[in-house]
Amino acid sequence: MPSAAWAWLAAEAGAHGLAPLLYATLQAHDLLSACPETVQGELRAQYKHATLLAMQREGELRRVLAALAAAQIQPVVFKGAYLAHAVYPSPG
Repeated sequence: MPSAAWAWLAAEAGAHGLAPLLYATLQAHDLLSACPETVQGELRAQYKHATLLAMQREGELRRVLAALAAAQIQPVVFKGAYLAHAVYPSPG
């Protein structure tokens, strides 16, 4: 695929919040070497940023769940927190 096409794909993925998933998918299928280094770097940076945010959110969720448990309140966790681990290859 031409470099311009890779750049377009990365930009579109980023615009839709899918760059981290694109990076993880390319990495899982050993396809990162097929895209230009600049695109790899951009996708990698977005993947790392998303992973860091996911870790921060998970930490906060754990603190909230612990506080609720201490108050004997049983919450139902769904959407992002659930999907991050149940559907995607990485919480980031």
